[in-house]
Amino acid sequence: MMMMIKAMWETAKEITLQRIVMSYQLRSAALLVPNQLDGLYVIVTGSTSGIGYYTARELAFAGARVIMACRRVDEAEKIAESWKEDTDDSKTLHVEVMELDLLSPSSVRQFTAEWDQSGKPLHILINNAGILLLGESRQFTEDGIEKHIQVNHIGTSLLTLLLLPSMLKANSARIVNVNSVGHHWGAVEPKSWKMGAEEERKFSNMMSYGSSKLAQLMFLKALSTKLISMGKTSVLCVAVHPAVRRQNERVLDVGSF
Repeated sequence: MMMMIKAMWETAKEITLQRIVMSYQLRSAALLVPNQLDGLYVIVTGSTSGIGYYTARELAFAGARVIMACRRVDEAEKIAESWKEDTDDSKTLHVEVMELDLLSPSSVRQFTAEWDQSGKPLHILINNAGILLLGESRQFTEDGIEKHIQVNHIGTSLLTLLLLPSMLKANSARIVNVNSVGHHWGAVEPKSWKMGAEEERKFSNMMSYGSSKLAQLMFLKALSTKLISMGKTSVLCVAVHPAVRRQNERVLDVGSF
């Protein structure tokens, strides 16, 4: 009960603060300027819509070499072409599409193997892709893992660890996880993540989502601590909450990454 009260308080506080800030009508223009990120390699997961879409677009227009890592490859390629058509003849947009399905560990491994073969350093990894299956029954992957946990935590963490060697090649690199104030609704209970496990409480998609975001925060903090202890200070680990938003609503200051 206390956890639920705290979660409700934190969520209400976030929404209220957001509305106060929005009342000042802050500009939604990107903070990045053309050519600011020339030569930097950036991977953005889930970049065909919402936060990922605008993040990938603004980074590309700032000169970064953006890799759109997503399941809907055909759609991503159309989006990339439309961005290139929006530029003038004096500017070349560097956007590449690679298939990635965080529901599938084999897809994650194939993606990172292909990236490793390229031999390129990775300067920024933006783990944006995530799911919240509101109004649906509990769902599992083919490997028997609850879907929120697989996509928002396990798949994302595996991707991050496998790409870490490429990030250590760069002079400076960032791991940016798009998290959520919803982590206040969660609890880390690994025994409930697998198919067939008994639930200690009635299943809730919101709580499962919150648990996946909480687990992801804990993973990122542990990774950051480990990197620092090993003297690998060139990789910065960051978690961001992009604010409570409606579907298809553009996020303020998406260029601040």
